[in-house]
Amino acid sequence: MHKPDAFFIYVGSSCPQKGRCASKRTVYRAVSLTPHKDFNACDISDDIALVELTQDVSSSEAMPICLPRANERLSEPTALGYGFDPDARIKRNPGLQVAKFRQYGMEGPNIFTRDPVTAICAVSERFTFGEHVLYEIF
Repeated sequence: MHKPDAFFIYVGSSCPQKGRCASKRTVYRAVSLTPHKDFNACDISDDIALVELTQDVSSSEAMPICLPRANERLSEPTALGYGFDPDARIKRNPGLQVAKFRQYGMEGPNIFTRDPVTAICAVSERFTFGEHVLYEIF
């Protein structure tokens, strides 16, 4: 696992690769990293982490995300992020991807989605094709 100070963080959605960002962008540094409990560097599942920054992010660069409360009713979950897309022209860096889901539910701390058209990578063999865990509520 990398040390937090090895990361250069560019907030927003317009800078997916180091060295290709606008020179006027603020570079943020990490104080701590908390990877998903099942993270494995050799696998593409569970590749998410909480990153604590050395300073607050300027509101002119980004807005905070809103996570639901434990008993809050959700409406049409949406997943955003960068990652592999086998249908994209540049498969390993297709740009920001958006997936909206029409069906969803809860199983313990997990929010799962079902959609015949939209998909994100499944994180567990116990879910069938078209059914994916969107995120865990901690």
